Amino acid sequence: MANKFERLVKVVYQRYKDRLIKDGSAHPDEDMLACFLERNLTETENKRVIGHLLRCNHCVEAIAVQMKIDAEGGHILPRELLDKIRSMGSIKDGTDVLKIFLRLKEKAIEIVNTTGDVLLGHKFLPEPVLRSRQVKEFKDELNIVKDLKMGRLQVKIIRKSVSACNIFIVMRDKQSQALIKNLRVSLLKEATEIESYLMGEGPVVFEHILPGFYNIEIRDIKEGVASILLEINI
Repeated sequence: MANKFERLVKVVYQRYKDRLIKDGSAHPDEDMLACFLERNLTETENKRVIGHLLRCNHCVEAIAVQMKIDAEGGHILPRELLDKIRSMGSIKDGTDVLKIFLRLKEKAIEIVNTTGDVLLGHKFLPEPVLRSRQVKEFKDELNIVKDLKMGRLQVKIIRKSVSACNIFIVMRDKQSQALIKNLRVSLLKEATEIESYLMGEGPVVFEHILPGFYNIEIRDIKEGVASILLEINI
C-alpha cells in the first residue's frame, strides 16, 4: 500500500512539475540547464527554457557560470539571451570564477557546493573530499580558498543568524602571502551594485548578507580579475 501511495505521489508531482515547466513558472533544474547548453533538448523544451531565461536573472546567472567553466563548449545561444547575459556583467573573458553555494541553518553553515578548497582543521580540502568524508556543516564560520591567476582568493563566511551572514574577502600573493591592495570589490544582486569597497590594509567586509543569489566582482584598475558566484539559502 505504501509503495502504491509513493508511486501515486511521484506521478502527481511530475505532472505538476511538467505543467509548471510548460507555462514557464518553474526554474529548470541543473540537468535541464546542462542539456540546454549541450543542445540535447527538444525544440519545444529549448523554447521553453529560453523563454524562462529571458525572464529569470537567477537562472541566467547559473547559465553564465557554466559557460565560464566550460569556456570551449561552443555554446550557441540566441542573440537576445547573450545580450542579456553580457548586460548583467556575467561573462568576462579571462575572469576567474569561484562558486559558493551554501545554506544557513540555526546552528551551522552547510556547504551545498563550492569550487574552492575548504578549511578543515589545518588543511584546505576540495569540496568532493569533504563530501566523501560526509562533512558538510561548519559551526558559525566557513573559510574557502581558491588560487587564481592574480593571487590566492580567501573568503570567510561568518553566520550571524539563521537568516544572515557576513562575508570577508581578501586577495594575497601566492608566494609571499602579502595582501594585494587597490582592488575594487563590488557586491551585486540581479546586476545591481549594492556595495563596493577598495581593498586596503585588510579584507573587504560585506555585512548582514541575506539569502539570495549574489555576484561579487573583483577588479583592478583596468579590468575584472575574479568573480564570486554566491548563493545563500536557509
